Amino acid sequence: MCGLDRPSLREHRAEIAGRIYRLLRRIEDTDVPTRVEDALRDLHRAGDQRVVHCGMVRAIFEEETGTTWRELEQRVAQLPDD
Repeated sequence: MCGLDRPSLREHRAEIAGRIYRLLRRIEDTDVPTRVEDALRDLHRAGDQRVVHCGMVRAIFEEETGTTWRELEQRVAQLPDD
């Protein structure tokens, strides 16, 4: 009815979801603080309410980490400037 299941939109969502899962793996697989910080910032930007599919990004983050989006916002706010 609304066209939310059209192939182009599914593909775009899949690309974004894949990127988010890769960022989460980067956080898990590294012990280099700057790489973790960069990944957290990238996640935060992808979930910004002005970005397309931000709800999906936030849902993936919360489901995969068991952490709320608000907690991520607080952590990113405490990171040193780029």
